Amino acid sequence: MKILPNGDHLVFPTISTSSSRVRLLLLCLIYTLIVFIIKAFI
Repeated sequence: MKILPNGDHLVFPTISTSSSRVRLLLLCLIYTLIVFIIKAFI
């Protein structure tokens, strides 16, 4: 198991920590908000 020094940019993290789950949730929320705003303006 490799541990890279830059943990924020891991594409496939072997151990999913709570911080990475929260980051993924925030990314999903931001993505849905952007899609909603784009659909509202079109």
